Amino acid sequence: MGRPDLHADLDAACARARSLCASLQRLRTLPPGLVVLPAHTSEPIAFDGRPIAARMSDVDRWLAGWLTSESAFVERVTSNLPPTPPNFLRIVDREEYQRRLEDVRR
Repeated sequence: MGRPDLHADLDAACARARSLCASLQRLRTLPPGLVVLPAHTSEPIAFDGRPIAARMSDVDRWLAGWLTSESAFVERVTSNLPPTPPNFLRIVDREEYQRRLEDVRR
C-alpha cells in the first residue's frame, strides 16, 4: 500500500486512492489473528525496541470507517492533498515500475 498523494495531480491521486482502497479491501480478508507490521507511520514513533504491530482484527476495525465505499474512500483520501515532495517523484516512478514488473510476472 502506498501514498496516493505522491505525483499529486488529482486524476493520478484518485487512481492511486482507488488502488489503495482495493489493496486495503484485500488486506481485510486476511486471518484475524495475523500480525501486521507496518513499514511507515505518519508520525515519528518513539522506538522502545519492540516492533510496531497490530492484529488483523484490530486493523480491520480501524479500517471499517474508511472503507464504507470506494467513492467515499477516494473522496476522503484526496480531499486535502499536500504538495508532493520533490524527491518522491523518482521514488513513485520506481515503485510503479516495480509494481508493473510484479504484475507481468503473475
